[in-house]
Amino acid sequence: PLIQIEEPMFCSLIDQLPIGKALDAGCGTGRHAAYLASRGYEVIGVDASPEMLAHARTKLPEANFRVGDVASLPLADSSVDLAVCALTLAHFGDLGPPIRELARVVRSGGRILLSDQHPFMVALGGEAFYVSGDGSFGYVKGYFHPHADYFVAFRKAGLVVQQCLEPSYGPAEID
Repeated sequence: PLIQIEEPMFCSLIDQLPIGKALDAGCGTGRHAAYLASRGYEVIGVDASPEMLAHARTKLPEANFRVGDVASLPLADSSVDLAVCALTLAHFGDLGPPIRELARVVRSGGRILLSDQHPFMVALGGEAFYVSGDGSFGYVKGYFHPHADYFVAFRKAGLVVQQCLEPSYGPAEID
């Protein structure tokens, strides 16, 4: 359900940006990497899970997928025009390192698009749910970060926030 709410808004923001070289940080199975490639971007995907990257490579064999940590990205300084990081930062106890890394790899004048689980959902105990290839399931720990923590980390990384959007939750999403 979270992806159903997040994805349309996120993709509409991507659609408004000029095409270039893009990083999908914490790319998982490559859902945003695939969308970026379909729009004409040259895509680099980074994720800590080799298993998730194997799925991403089947979707998008022409992309450059790398095993790595969002808090220590395996990219050169100022190497991408756009960095996207979707539903990932809440898994970090400290927002500073991953946000500094995103700021480091984006060229001057570039953009960073982030989405994350709402802090209220984390405070209520909501965690990222996943199903493994063998049918088992699990949860990925999330950390509570009020919106102010994100804004402080952005400022410390030298970033300027242009927009903060929150999708609406209605009866369909709650069900």
